[in-house]
Amino acid sequence: GNAMPETQPITVDFTHKDDVLKVLPRPSLLSSENLGWNGIYVQQHQQPAWETPEYAHTRHMLLVHGIEQPVQAERGFDGHRQQELIGRGSNIAIVPASVQHQVSWSQESAFTLLFLDPNYLIQVAYESISADLIELIPQFAMYDPFIDRIGKSLAMELESNGLGSRLFADSLTTA
Repeated sequence: GNAMPETQPITVDFTHKDDVLKVLPRPSLLSSENLGWNGIYVQQHQQPAWETPEYAHTRHMLLVHGIEQPVQAERGFDGHRQQELIGRGSNIAIVPASVQHQVSWSQESAFTLLFLDPNYLIQVAYESISADLIELIPQFAMYDPFIDRIGKSLAMELESNGLGSRLFADSLTTA
C-alpha cells in the first residue's frame, strides 16, 4: 500500500498573517502589531473547532483562554500528548519557542495569544534575576491567575486601540 508521506513540521511566526493561516483557519481579530509594544506581540482570536498541524513558533507563546465555557482539547509537545479541559481556571498554556506543538479542540473558542521574543525574555530575566540561563518549560492547561490577569489586561488594551498603552504593555510584559 501507499505509505503516508512524512509531513515536515512547520515553523511559524504569528506576527505574519500568512503564518497564522498555516496553523489556524481564521486570522486574528485584533493584534498589537501597530502599537509599538516592546518584546511582546498580542493577538485575540475566535476560532472554530480545529486541529492544527504540528508546528513550532519562533517566539514563546502563552495562551490565555477567554471564555468561561470549558473546551475539551488535546495538546502535544514534542510528541507527548495529553487531554485537557481548558477553561474553569486551567486556562493558561505555555508553548516555548521551537518546541514542536500540536493541538486540537472541540468547539468554537475565544483566546488571547501572547508572544514573547526569546531574546527579550532572556534580557528581562537577566536584568531582574541575573540568570545566565533561563528555560521556559512547556505547560499543558494550568491554573495561573497572574498570567491570566496580564493576558486579559493586554487584551483589553488591544480593544481600546492601545491608546497610551506602550508603557503599560511594557510593564505587563516585564511582569
